[in-house]
Amino acid sequence: KRPSVSRRPPPTMSKVTIIGAGAVGEAIANALVIGDTVSDLVFYDLAKEKTQGLVMDFNHGQLFHHTRVVAAEDWLDTAASDIVIITAGVRQKPGESRRELLGRNKSVMEAIVPNMAKASPHAIVCVVSNPCDFMTQLVAQLSGFPEG
Repeated sequence: KRPSVSRRPPPTMSKVTIIGAGAVGEAIANALVIGDTVSDLVFYDLAKEKTQGLVMDFNHGQLFHHTRVVAAEDWLDTAASDIVIITAGVRQKPGESRRELLGRNKSVMEAIVPNMAKASPHAIVCVVSNPCDFMTQLVAQLSGFPEG
C-alpha cells in the first residue's frame, strides 16, 4: 500500500506576477510555490518559449502544490495582480559602473512599468533588478503609485 501524501489546504493569497523569467525570477517562484503561499503565479518575459518551458516545469510538480502557474501572453494576463515582482533587467558587465548599469536598465523599466501599473494599479510592487536602490525609485516614479 502506498503512503498517502499530506496536502495543505489551498492558499488564500491570490495572484503574483513575476516580470522576468531568469534565474532570480525562477528562484522566487520556487519559494512561493514550495511555500504554497499563492493561488496564481504569472510569469511575464519577452522570451516566450523559455517562459513556457519554465511554466511546464512548475506544472509537472502540481501534485505537490496548489499554485496555478501560467505564462503571460500579454499584459492582460497579469491584470489584477496583488503583488508584482520585477526581476527583469540586463546583467552588469565586468567593469561596468552602477551608473552605466542604471542607464541600461532604465530603458527596461520604462518599457515594463507603465504596462504593469495599468494592468495592476493596486498591486504591491517589489523590485529586485540592479542597481536595486535606483531601480526602486525609478519604478515608483514611473508607476505613479502613491508612496508607502
